[in-house]
Amino acid sequence: MKKNKFLMGFAGLAFASMLLLACSEDFLNAPPQGALDAGTLGNEVGVDAALISAYSMLDGWAESWGSVSSPWPASGSNWVWGSVMSDDAHKGSEAGDQGQTEEIELFQWQPGNSYFNDKFKILYEGISRVNATINLMNSVEGLDPGFTSRVMGEAQFLRAHYHFDGYKMWKNVPYYTEADVDFRKANDADIMPMIISDFQAAVAALPVTQGQVGRVTKGAA
Repeated sequence: MKKNKFLMGFAGLAFASMLLLACSEDFLNAPPQGALDAGTLGNEVGVDAALISAYSMLDGWAESWGSVSSPWPASGSNWVWGSVMSDDAHKGSEAGDQGQTEEIELFQWQPGNSYFNDKFKILYEGISRVNATINLMNSVEGLDPGFTSRVMGEAQFLRAHYHFDGYKMWKNVPYYTEADVDFRKANDADIMPMIISDFQAAVAALPVTQGQVGRVTKGAA
């Protein structure tokens, strides 16, 4: 009996010791897995990668079966908000296949029509990525001035484009820049002067031609 009590006490002590060792500060403060830190992105390659992520919102495709948006309402061509609404196009298929388009075509949409929310989300996801790119670039020292000028021009073009798309949809939308930290921003101001200002800054910074196909140029701005 005494031997069994001793063994049980020893086992309990060993278990408690393992718990103490397992619950160390290093264990509680483990770095997130699969996330890029500022050190990894703190160079020209990282800044350019962040900029490309802002470009990627132009087609409106972002985790179509996930959390951001589906490709139909957020398409960069605005076919739902242009061609479908003007009767130049019809979704086709059957009534249960993207039925929100029929509501929009007939101007009989309901408040719960997810297409409006999806379009809004994709535009402001793009704006968020643009501003994150600018803040990242500003935090990195020693970057080539020609590189930073070009990136800033491309970023300002994209920011103006996404906001202008939102302006065409709703007119009264908030305008976010890299300086904004409080996202509870009113939408009662005319954002057109800010859109024009970003486009004008892009014209001044962008080259006439780019070394890679698909990047915006002075002519686009």
